[in-house]
Amino acid sequence: MRLSGQVYDGEQEIADFGGVAKPMPVFAACFGIVTMSSIGLPLLNGFVGEFLILLGAFLVNPLVAALATSGVVLAAVYMLWMYRRVMFGPVEVAENRSLIDLGLRARLAGWGCRSVPSAVVFHKYSAASAAYSPLKAFLVERNRAWVALKCLPAPLLLASPVFTALRLAAQAWGVVSRRGAAGRFASTHSAAELLLVLVRAYAAALRGLPGAWRKRRAVQHRRRVSTWEAIGWLRRHRMSVREVALKD
Repeated sequence: MRLSGQVYDGEQEIADFGGVAKPMPVFAACFGIVTMSSIGLPLLNGFVGEFLILLGAFLVNPLVAALATSGVVLAAVYMLWMYRRVMFGPVEVAENRSLIDLGLRARLAGWGCRSVPSAVVFHKYSAASAAYSPLKAFLVERNRAWVALKCLPAPLLLASPVFTALRLAAQAWGVVSRRGAAGRFASTHSAAELLLVLVRAYAAALRGLPGAWRKRRAVQHRRRVSTWEAIGWLRRHRMSVREVALKD
């Protein structure tokens, strides 16, 4: 149920989703394991109960057991179809592009973390949109606004415009001095194009404001950590405006 709550915001139709694995790959993997368990795949927790029920039914009435087995097959077909429709394919609903993976919202809900030093993660930087493209700049700025609105506690949300203004000022300096990501963008695109991307991004963020606000209510309702604890995360893992704006 907690996994379902990560994406639930009143939507109950499969058609409201699609391509969720793109913004939420960790969630998609966890949901896949749960789906396989629901099907009753061997070595997962759903298999034992399903097998014993069917075995007991077969010993009493083989015909009933056969009918029950056909139901298991049909359920597996439906679950796999559902998983494919929800997790793969294009992202049909624009709001789903800003879904947050099992990270910030999980921390806000009070979930713990476990360090696995031996784990290896392979990340292809900006593989889908290119590192310094207008598309990436658009998505980063628009999604940044939506993430702040949905996830930040009220004091941090109120302070967010100030930090955004400082960051944009530093990035403007990066454009002039050809430093950082903004400078790399300006080396292949004009400053006017960058300004247009920002205008488009914040216009799109404003259009999605009602949906993001509904999601905020759901995220904050599930929040189990205090505002001061969330502020403490930022203090421990903070980056300066200069570092954020002027790094490559």
